[in-house]
Amino acid sequence: MSEALRPVNLPQTHPDHNFAEYGWTIVTPHAELLRSYQALLEASKAFFALSEAEKQTFRTGQGSEEGWNLVEGEKEFLTIRSLERTPEQMRDDAAR
Repeated sequence: MSEALRPVNLPQTHPDHNFAEYGWTIVTPHAELLRSYQALLEASKAFFALSEAEKQTFRTGQGSEEGWNLVEGEKEFLTIRSLERTPEQMRDDAAR
């Protein structure tokens, strides 16, 4: 029997959309959060500009759960779950 999710106060989220109840929420961006998102997107551009061989070092073999992955001829993506597995050029921005 699984335990129900408990409500958690998440800063900058919409009070009428509790994450634990709905499984999603609305984030109300403020200037600092917006700057952090923009910096992370800029850092990701530098990561995706690396050669495939360099990006391969971040492939975890865990599918889309963590790390860099490539769907040949379609897309490549990076899932960040921990700072330890985050590319160096993105680590500070991901932490923020």
